[in-house]
Amino acid sequence: YLLEPTELNHKLVGQYISFLEYPDGTVALMHEGRKINYSVFNKLAGLQQNEVVENKRLGSVLAHIQQQHEELEKQNKRSRLKKSMPSRKAQKAVIEQRKLNPVLDSCG
Repeated sequence: YLLEPTELNHKLVGQYISFLEYPDGTVALMHEGRKINYSVFNKLAGLQQNEVVENKRLGSVLAHIQQQHEELEKQNKRSRLKKSMPSRKAQKAVIEQRKLNPVLDSCG
């Protein structure tokens, strides 16, 4: 359960609250006789059903993905050899300058 972010609810940090469950299935949160507004936390809200794979099938799914990647590499649509990162020419220049002038090492 998530408490609503109100000023009164912020004062409840570290305090005990009562969790009441009625016979009809409803739930209430209370503190010192005051009813606290809340919402139900949905653990599966960010999970999409098509992303769930049973452990029994995981090996075959990973093998299928690997096969797709290999096919893309054969078609030159995907290559691990291509660098997608920018070069570090500026960093190399700084290293060379520090080699030439060791005083710069103590500055930075």
